[in-house]
Amino acid sequence: MTAYTTLLGSYATSNLFTCPADTFHYDYLTNSLPVNPGYAYVATGLHEQPASDFSSYGFNGGDLLTGGTNTDSIAGRKLASIRAPAKTVLVADYAAFFPYSWHHPRKPSISAPGQFNDAMNMVGFVDGHVSYVKIYWNTSRRDCFALCYEPPAGYDYKWSGD
Repeated sequence: MTAYTTLLGSYATSNLFTCPADTFHYDYLTNSLPVNPGYAYVATGLHEQPASDFSSYGFNGGDLLTGGTNTDSIAGRKLASIRAPAKTVLVADYAAFFPYSWHHPRKPSISAPGQFNDAMNMVGFVDGHVSYVKIYWNTSRRDCFALCYEPPAGYDYKWSGD
């Protein structure tokens, strides 16, 4: 049973929370660390995996996954405390957190780990608008995914509410 099933019943496992482009995903191969992270292409949608609660979308709540460490998420924050609601991510394609793109896929490469940088993803912001934005991938960070750090200047989003 997923976390959403209790709240949403049969809607949780329906296509209601499925992006039509979510037809594949990459598994992160931790056994290839610390030299280079590896990625294995999987020809099934991420929404088909129990770990994603059968959804293509994720809440900007990385603190909930890591016990409150190593992320700039808005987990536990009151919406009124968010300083830049038009730039702060509320919900996004799950692929944005890693980040790759279902909409413009590129194969990852150990020899070119920056290939995931600037992956385009759908993002819903705290102020309610939705936009298609590029997501920054810090290839020098081997300890976390994109939601663990703010992007540099020139990106149209932020993870923290500060």
